[in-house]
Amino acid sequence: MFSKRHGFATPPAIRFRHDAPEGLRHAVIQAAYDHLSYEQIRTSICRTLYLAPDKGNWSEIPNIRDEVERIIQDVEWYRVYDAIEGLVSFIEGTYGYHATVEFADRINSVFVDTGAGWQLVAGDGIVMVSVSWPAPSQFSPDLRFRT
Repeated sequence: MFSKRHGFATPPAIRFRHDAPEGLRHAVIQAAYDHLSYEQIRTSICRTLYLAPDKGNWSEIPNIRDEVERIIQDVEWYRVYDAIEGLVSFIEGTYGYHATVEFADRINSVFVDTGAGWQLVAGDGIVMVSVSWPAPSQFSPDLRFRT
């Protein structure tokens, strides 16, 4: 982004840990949509959160998209992070490691930009971060994600 590329943006301080604000929740779905269809996102989220998909929703947009947004907005904050880890596994199993790293990097950018006190780390899932933010990418080609 322009602001980061030219040094105008600095990461905000950690503002929350035990929350998942509306903007973060929406950004998770948008990050997943870079790699998955809304139907695949729904499959992953429903599988992870033990929910049944709405069988009446068959069209990708707007029905399934709106269902996915409604699910992610309505669940408890900690289940959003469960859903993220489920999406990591789904993306890795479907599209491989490279797509998973791209998704993880995007999620970590969302965490930094929104002030979340969490980081998605290869092999460990989502972990609490210290006061200082890590380098932009903590991923190595020899690490595998596991949730």
